[in-house]
Amino acid sequence: MWHERPTPGSWKLRRPVLDGAIHFMMASHKLVDTYDVPYVAGYSKDGKTLYIDSKCPKIVNIGGKKLDLRRYILFHEAIEKAVMEADGANYIHSHQIALRSERDAVECDGFEWAPYNAECMKIIKSIGSRQEYPQCPKKLDLQPYKDENDLATLKKMKFIE
Repeated sequence: MWHERPTPGSWKLRRPVLDGAIHFMMASHKLVDTYDVPYVAGYSKDGKTLYIDSKCPKIVNIGGKKLDLRRYILFHEAIEKAVMEADGANYIHSHQIALRSERDAVECDGFEWAPYNAECMKIIKSIGSRQEYPQCPKKLDLQPYKDENDLATLKKMKFIE
């Protein structure tokens, strides 16, 4: 469960509380990294599984320090799906909330956002430029692709003709 149980007055951004939240989110999902996932990461339709592309590096070097990239990306995905399900929000709004949470987690762990985000953009470009995605999870939630009207990627995934 939680590493540090929040107490009254602990509403301010604090690393132990955020670590506990991230740990809880990760422990409550099955993590799978054996598929092709065009947007680098995603979630199952039922929200119980988080997918991360098989080619996404586990560790990256940011400012001379090693960073567990997947920690932040998967945290983002878990929040995004939770917001979509809880509020019926669309992908674009949910993504913005998740992106801010991801940024807070990165910065709370002592990393600067700009170099982290630049590294993520390189990975997104690399994974997003593939000609096809033959090994997509069958249970991948396609709502982000639909909300983005990304028919080209859905075709590359073989989910539409």
